Amino acid sequence: MLSKLGGTFAPKPSHGPHGMKECLPLILILRNRLNYALNGREVTMIVKNRTIKIDGKIRTDTRYPVGFMDVLSIPRTKENFRL
Repeated sequence: MLSKLGGTFAPKPSHGPHGMKECLPLILILRNRLNYALNGREVTMIVKNRTIKIDGKIRTDTRYPVGFMDVLSIPRTKENFRL
């Protein structure tokens, strides 16, 4: 998920429905996997605008743990992703 040469620090997921080893923080999914943002600041702006839903609920925490079989939806672009 994270490259060894990509940087020094990695975001830690906050407490939530999935264990730490079975999830990824929302910031990594939006920035590294889906390429919706170039840096963490852009991810924060996207999430704080309340445009991201996880399992049908709006989430505003960039470190929210997204795990196996969770549905990440972006209503503005009408896209849904299942992890």
